[in-house]
Amino acid sequence: MSLPSFGAKDAGWRRPRPSKGHRMGLGPTGLPALPIQAMCRNHASTTFLWSHNGKTKSGWIQLLPGGKLSTTWCLGTWEVLANNPDVVDMCFGTSRHLCHYKDGGFIVEQKYALRTGKESYKPGVPKSCGFITHGDERGHRGVPGERGYKNLGQGKRKDLSDDEAEARSMSFLQKDMDFNAFFGAWSDWQSKRARCMAAIPWAKPEPAAEVAEVPPLPEPAFEVDLRQAEEAADEAEMAAEAARLASAEAAAARTAVEAQ
Repeated sequence: MSLPSFGAKDAGWRRPRPSKGHRMGLGPTGLPALPIQAMCRNHASTTFLWSHNGKTKSGWIQLLPGGKLSTTWCLGTWEVLANNPDVVDMCFGTSRHLCHYKDGGFIVEQKYALRTGKESYKPGVPKSCGFITHGDERGHRGVPGERGYKNLGQGKRKDLSDDEAEARSMSFLQKDMDFNAFFGAWSDWQSKRARCMAAIPWAKPEPAAEVAEVPPLPEPAFEVDLRQAEEAADEAEMAAEAARLASAEAAAARTAVEAQ
């Protein structure tokens, strides 16, 4: 199994003769190996069971080489924070997840909307978690160009060239394309053309043209489904907690009345 590299310096152990530092759980530089890296190596897996509320398993997520990741719902990207090796930044769907290492997996301490950059956790809502699996490579089957990838239309494995695999694996990012550069260049050209025409004696000056505002791209269907599922689960969790508290208060009130 090919595990992704978690850092240029601490990329993993070398066999068959590991150094003393490696046998003690240290990386090649003598520094402690990244906790998440060590956990993945011990379990021979980079696949985590995903839980939106820290209790119920709702899907899976797998870290892949090259900073890619695969999930139950879509593809995405990941990287270890340079200033905190215990945190993996995972981006997929509509959110950016800052996943902090904990024993047996990670907890999503912060979650931000990719479109707005705003914190997307609601007050009082349980935080999402990931739980490490053992020897699990299911994520490779859903990524073009990765080992075990299957073309769902043909029902069998399809080998792709590097260029084609890269193009297909990154196609999910097209929803996030920003046309500001294009419209900026077009606006500059319009201004330059107006100045050139104004310099010609016989040319009539053209009125300044305004750049038409382009409406935002519609949210993809799978992102809508994922967001709605998470919101529904969060609301159900909060409703259950409210019902539990109400029941506890009612029981306490009955006990107080009976005691009198």
